[in-house]
Amino acid sequence: MVRVAILATIAVVYTLAGAESYAQTLNVIRAFSGPDGAFPYSGLTSDGRGNLYGTTSAGGNTGCSSNLGCGTVFKLSRSGAGWSFTTIYQFQGNADGWEPMARVVFGPDGDLYGTTPYGGNESKGTYGYGTVFKLTPPGFGDSSSEWTHSVLYRFGGGMDGATPGVGDLIFDAAGNIYGTTESGGLVGSSCVISGPRCGVVFELSPSSHGWTEHVIYSFTGGNDGDLPIGGVVFDPGGNLLGTASEGGAVGYGTVFELMPSGSGWEEKTLHSFTGNGDGGYPAASLSLDRNTRAFYGGTSFALPGGGTVFQLTKSAKGYTFQSDYLFPFPDDPSSVITESGSNLYGTTPDGGSGWGNVFEMIENSGVWEAKIVYNFTGQNDGNSPEGNILVDSNGNVYGTTTLSGEYSDGVIYEIMP
Repeated sequence: MVRVAILATIAVVYTLAGAESYAQTLNVIRAFSGPDGAFPYSGLTSDGRGNLYGTTSAGGNTGCSSNLGCGTVFKLSRSGAGWSFTTIYQFQGNADGWEPMARVVFGPDGDLYGTTPYGGNESKGTYGYGTVFKLTPPGFGDSSSEWTHSVLYRFGGGMDGATPGVGDLIFDAAGNIYGTTESGGLVGSSCVISGPRCGVVFELSPSSHGWTEHVIYSFTGGNDGDLPIGGVVFDPGGNLLGTASEGGAVGYGTVFELMPSGSGWEEKTLHSFTGNGDGGYPAASLSLDRNTRAFYGGTSFALPGGGTVFQLTKSAKGYTFQSDYLFPFPDDPSSVITESGSNLYGTTPDGGSGWGNVFEMIENSGVWEAKIVYNFTGQNDGNSPEGNILVDSNGNVYGTTTLSGEYSDGVIYEIMP
């Protein structure tokens, strides 16, 4: 997870010239304290009934080699005017994996699915190369409140991939799972951070005997890129789109497309970032605006500014890349999502006074304007919002910060207009 650590050091000050900042009220739903979890990198997932789910990268069971805890999965439920918090799984740090960095997401069967970048080996305390897991809720009428954890796949660190990043898992209509790993796959001499192996896009297919992994693309570290930290998403035509954080024509990463071709997949590089006005080092998954069919994403670096927000628009000739917004130096958006029509929301881990912020972008006659939804103070309200946010029908914003809070282990927050 080297890239996450690097991103957290890029931006220090957020001074958005001409941006409108409007009053918001932030409530801390939960301040993590260690035994209940610590350092949540990912955002939250909703089950559609008002319950929220998420992961913490540390805390819980302290048997891991870091002694900070192996990470947890949690659930938040409305309880009167407040929230009820439940830890639904604590990772043990061996065969079940540890340090989950990505969100958990619901599969078509109603179970929760996620990844861990480490663990999977049977020997307790060893690093391992990560896992894909699922959590099954208690059955109807089951007096137990325990969720059942099962490992669908343990990465071997070779051609099959290693170290899943912060990207969500996704599903196709047949129930197959798709995701990325930061390392593993082909050996590429040009890989920078991910080591000698440049990362893969994988598919897990269910069968009566369990799950079978297929690598549908292995990055080379050349013009196709390497280090795919974010996940992949389906476009309306059934193609997969994603970003690689390194590599490309000049080393600043790529946007790629994978198209089904016969019994395999064909890769196409849609854009190679230059590190200038188009940005560089994209680290988050793309987000689809279902109204316009455009995809949006963010980069963590650009000259002469900070990061950028960009879009991909489909035409008869393929996808067209466009940089929509250049953040003033040295800010970098860590996530961009589309919510509430065509408005964009995102987070920066170091914006504002250096503690991060939540921003909203609104398009007006083809020109994007940025509004600061909330600037974190690094105190009890938290610090370093790294993950995706959720926006409900009332305009309330939900998310996590990785650091600070009452116990310095991160928080879950709610921002109300």
